Amino acid sequence: MTFLVLRGSMTMKRPVRASQSQHMRSVSKLMRILTLNVKKEYFVAIKNGTKIEEFRLVKPYWNKRLSKDFDEIHILCGYPRKDDTSKRLVFPYHGWIRKEITHKHFGSEPVKVYAIRLANKRLHGDPHRAA
Repeated sequence: MTFLVLRGSMTMKRPVRASQSQHMRSVSKLMRILTLNVKKEYFVAIKNGTKIEEFRLVKPYWNKRLSKDFDEIHILCGYPRKDDTSKRLVFPYHGWIRKEITHKHFGSEPVKVYAIRLANKRLHGDPHRAA
């Protein structure tokens, strides 16, 4: 197996060692996670099950980001430390749909959004609440 290496304006081919090949296969099996940071009021509503979709404006950034397939969605309350699991909810990824909504966060005019679906059942998160 060969591997293309780009260096400036020239392309070189070099053989791939077995360890590199194994590493590339293991990297491709990593979980693909969509991480969404939300305000506390929305985090609480998602945690309680009253909010079942998370909205993001239809913009080129979100179009590119949501064009990928994900395995899980991580909803974070603000920007917590990595070890603070009380501010992290994990759901299986079930895709998104485009909607037109009116919401106080986006102003008084209707806007087009990506409605990212949140499953009824969390994979894990707050251990004090049954999923």
